[in-house]
Amino acid sequence: MSPLNLNVLRKTALALCKHADFGPRVSMKRKRFSAAIDPDRFLQILFAKA
Repeated sequence: MSPLNLNVLRKTALALCKHADFGPRVSMKRKRFSAAIDPDRFLQILFAKA
């Protein structure tokens, strides 16, 4: 079941990044990179208010 579990986590992470507010026209790649480098940004994405 590992591939299925990782797929669910990946899709959830992409959905959270998609709805995160980083300013105008920030790419998904840049959002993921920023979250990987900065723990505060990661938490901002993880606990964003909808």
